[in-house]
Amino acid sequence: MATSLHVLVTLQIISCCMVCYASNPNACCTPKQWQATVIQDGSSISQKKGLGVSLLTGKISVYYDSINKRVRIDEENSLNPVNITTIHDLGKNISYYIYGTNCTMSVLKGKFADFCVPKNSSYNGNRTLGGSLVVDAWGLHFEDSSKFARIDVTRDKCIPVTETFFQSSVKTSSAVYATNVFSNVQSAISSPKVFDKPTVCTNAIKSSVQMDVDLRAMLWERGLNNGRPSPGHFMKLHSSQLLMQSVDTVYNHYVEYRRKLKENGGNNFKLSEMEALRKIINNNIF
Repeated sequence: MATSLHVLVTLQIISCCMVCYASNPNACCTPKQWQATVIQDGSSISQKKGLGVSLLTGKISVYYDSINKRVRIDEENSLNPVNITTIHDLGKNISYYIYGTNCTMSVLKGKFADFCVPKNSSYNGNRTLGGSLVVDAWGLHFEDSSKFARIDVTRDKCIPVTETFFQSSVKTSSAVYATNVFSNVQSAISSPKVFDKPTVCTNAIKSSVQMDVDLRAMLWERGLNNGRPSPGHFMKLHSSQLLMQSVDTVYNHYVEYRRKLKENGGNNFKLSEMEALRKIINNNIF
């Protein structure tokens, strides 16, 4: 009888362990095609200066097509009045970068990165949004321990929900972070014409560029780079190696902003932080 009880208890323990193990999902990839509106916020926080500045609030329309290896993003943000469109089409080896009415068209060569939860991520548990939407949270660690990212996706179909990238600095007792909130996600592309050559690119400047097409890196880079593309910006962005703008740089930007305000004096010193940041950005002080 004791032996039977021991076996029963053992089986129950194994069963419970299997249930616990099964509750931890595997890292997943999003659908092959989807589109969404991404609400983005990038901020800088300093304990030393008692400072918290929202550097960027933006809206990005995203079109992702891993079947044909292409992405498109249309950007609007609080720090740049110019609308920006980027189309990377590795299937056709062509890329378009449109800044206002200016277009750069490039021969594109590189690899396409699927939009997945990275395999080296750690599972951080789940939560339920609303009444029944189960969302899994994943933590992504880097060799540089000052950096950390959190990725939230739905348990069903691995639909992106939120992503946050964070970096701290001991030197300045400060930190920067970028948060992307995915809304209106559709598991299809409404029209493949969004990847067609834009009419403004008829007489575009032509060049050649070697880079990987990584949508996650593109989104994070924009949040951490204050959403400030420039005409020369296209040739050097979107590589995972260039994903992060250091917190020290962001902090120094703010110091420069305060210095310029003091130099100008008068009414300029009374500008709101957001207005002052816009003036600095438009004058290429950053």
